[in-house]
Formats: sequence, structure tokens, C-alpha cells
Amino acid sequence: MTFEGNNGDEWAETEEEAKALDLEMLREDLVAELQAINQYQQHFEMLDDEEAQEVVRRLISEEKEHVAELVKLVLKLDPDQVEKFERLGL
Repeated sequence: MTFEGNNGDEWAETEEEAKALDLEMLREDLVAELQAINQYQQHFEMLDDEEAQEVVRRLISEEKEHVAELVKLVLKLDPDQVEKFERLGL
């Protein structure tokens, strides 16, 4: 059985490969969200305008929500990751 991407391209031969690719994409997205938080935080600290600061503060909060959503998906797909979090009491 071949699994297909959203555009119909074949991208995985097995369900396990498809799951691995999903996890890889989710983790890449997680990295991007964390980088966005860092960038927004740097900008926030350099801004003088209160309205601009409030907008950036809201963007940081939204990015943190995205991080939480992505972590939830990773945990759904990766039992080993769940174990690591549980060992840390999370």
C-alpha cells in the first residue's frame, strides 16, 4: 500500500513511513514556531511604540498556542516522546 500526500504525490510506502514523515514535518513546524517566538521577543524588546508592543505581545501568545498544538500532535504520534515527558513529570 502506498500513502499519498495531499497533492496526490506518493511519499511513503508504509503507514510507518507516513507516520515518520508526519512527525518530521510537525517537528520542523515546531522549530519554526519557536524561532518566531524568539524573533518576536527580540522585536518587542526593541520597540518603543506601545501599540506595536501590544501587537507583538499578542503574536508571541499566538505562536505559543501553535507550539502547544504541535506538541500535542507530536505526543499523539510518538509514544517514546510521551515517555520522555512523563519521566520529567510533564
